[in-house]
Amino acid sequence: MKVVKLHEFISDSSILIKMKRNILLTVGAAALVGGLCLMVISSQTEGCPAVELQENFDVSKYVGSWYEHARDSTIRFERGNC
Repeated sequence: MKVVKLHEFISDSSILIKMKRNILLTVGAAALVGGLCLMVISSQTEGCPAVELQENFDVSKYVGSWYEHARDSTIRFERGNC
């Protein structure tokens, strides 16, 4: 095992650059993961909107076959959150 003195280690610019890059990558990855966790937590804690029932709703008008024309995945209901 080679013993390297601290001043020799720090003076090697390529090692110092690699260390800085690794530190920046680690901090950046931690910030990204933390931000994603906050987004998930905030989207789950917002709660679902209160739904009011329609008065005098005639269900017989809506009986039959229904077909899905399109789906919007940006709506929380479509993702199954509500």
